[in-house]
Amino acid sequence: MTGARGDGSFSFYFFDIDDNLVFLATKVYLWNAETGEEMAISTGEFAVVEHQLGRPGAWQAWNVREETFRNFRDAPDTPARHQPFVKDLLTAISTDNGWRGPSWPLLEHAARSQRPIAVISARGHQPSTIEEGFKLLVDRGLLAAAPPIVGVYTVNNPEVRALIPR
Repeated sequence: MTGARGDGSFSFYFFDIDDNLVFLATKVYLWNAETGEEMAISTGEFAVVEHQLGRPGAWQAWNVREETFRNFRDAPDTPARHQPFVKDLLTAISTDNGWRGPSWPLLEHAARSQRPIAVISARGHQPSTIEEGFKLLVDRGLLAAAPPIVGVYTVNNPEVRALIPR
């Protein structure tokens, strides 16, 4: 592997996706128990109201349910290039409006230097979906090459979660 030192050791990087590598507009969906209405909000908005859901006040009727994080998982029977993560990434890079997160320069360095990386994310996508996102970044000329990926750990993916020792 490129990056090996004289003693056989080498450097590698761990990355988180959301708000670290990239800023994506992936929506969270809240459900109103009184009206049955669904409301899409940003992850930033969700972080602000999450602890107010179901409690007295403006957010009392609102709550989460299984579908709340549907865009943070793969859609069944859909190719990786058409999954919500890849679509959100494509939308973000098409705008060129502040989508690069604070860890982006390190990812560029890892790609250019062919340093191995691992991706750890709270998302629930298949690792192949995340890898498709990296391929998109290379295809669009935003990364010099795909860095060697030693692992993708999307910890809300049931298959990945089963591999994590407890």
